[in-house]
Amino acid sequence: MLIASKYEEIYAPQVDEFCYITDNTYRREDVLAMERTVLDALNFELTQPTTKTFLRRYTLHPKPTNTLNPEAL
Repeated sequence: MLIASKYEEIYAPQVDEFCYITDNTYRREDVLAMERTVLDALNFELTQPTTKTFLRRYTLHPKPTNTLNPEAL
């Protein structure tokens, strides 16, 4: 829930709030350790690239120019 809330919410709940809603079953360190474990397992890749991702990259990088030597033709 912590990872999902950080990804989706503008203002994610604090870690201590997650400890509270679990009736303090988990300590703050436990929640953060599990977050690290999950993100490491996912290799920090939370989303799949979309067409918009590629278009953004394409528009941000300079286009190559035609630098052919006219004498070589």
